[in-house]
Amino acid sequence: GKVFSRDEMLNSSTKNIDWLRKTLNSDIKIAIENNNYYPTEAYGVVTDGEFLSELVFENNIYLLFDIAHALITAHNKFQDYNKYKKTLPLDRVIQLHICKPDLSSRIAYDTHDKPDARIYEEVFSLIAEYPSIEYLTVEYYKEKEGLIDSIKQLKHSLDFELI
Repeated sequence: GKVFSRDEMLNSSTKNIDWLRKTLNSDIKIAIENNNYYPTEAYGVVTDGEFLSELVFENNIYLLFDIAHALITAHNKFQDYNKYKKTLPLDRVIQLHICKPDLSSRIAYDTHDKPDARIYEEVFSLIAEYPSIEYLTVEYYKEKEGLIDSIKQLKHSLDFELI
């Protein structure tokens, strides 16, 4: 397919956000999710923190921060995760997607594995730093018992953290 330029993507996104605002109730918050980077032309601009920040701030929308996508992007771009994370508009994060990616190979992938201690640690760190976070979604679908266990563990830890 066609690789869109940065300006084409910003213009298209702005039109889509305007359409959403006209279509949805005014109390519905609009967020864009950070994507994961793979080494093809299609992922260059859409995973750039400055691009995502401009899109979020110029359109007055929120960020759905997918932790695995950010870890994958940093890994696949040979960047430090924390440095990459700082380029994102995290002060506008409203929701977290939570799962464990596969970072064991040269190219990382979003395998939607069950969250582990490192992922939960990142979730709690983000919640402590960004009070704008309202929603948490565990993205683990391989077996229902693991999903239920992950949600219970998250809820129990959050109850403990909030006391």
